[in-house]
Amino acid sequence: MENAADDVVVSPMIDAAHGLMRWPIKGDPGMSVMRQRMTDPPPDNPARMRAHPGREWLVVLSGTAVLLLGNRRFRIETNQAAEFPTMMPHAIGAEGGPCEIMGIFDRDARRGHQRDTAEADGALGPPTSDGAGAHTGSCVPGSRSGDFLAQTARSRAVDA
Repeated sequence: MENAADDVVVSPMIDAAHGLMRWPIKGDPGMSVMRQRMTDPPPDNPARMRAHPGREWLVVLSGTAVLLLGNRRFRIETNQAAEFPTMMPHAIGAEGGPCEIMGIFDRDARRGHQRDTAEADGALGPPTSDGAGAHTGSCVPGSRSGDFLAQTARSRAVDA
């Protein structure tokens, strides 16, 4: 049975293996929002950075993130945001402890993330040496989601 809330409230799709929660944007099916918890820093090796068509916007919800964009390094603190074209090689990771980010991705950027996720899973070729890619939102090195996702599930159960 459908009600008015079905048109308003969207539950996340959870990908615990990659530390992701993703919500589609109903008004623009090409856009999606992702939330991810990261614990490892970005890769030291620039060859592990990814580039693909699209555009990304992200905000740090807690902690500090480091965004590698081309040959530049940006420190992004809690409540700061970054926006960039994804054709520029990029990677993101945590600095000084875990951080959580929320990102908005257009269709092309989301596809780039899905491809990186499949590569890390071995579906499109061998994974990188640590089994993860360097890409924000889907294959962030060392992203750990267990605590965050368990906490979210408990919170949703209490709210229900």
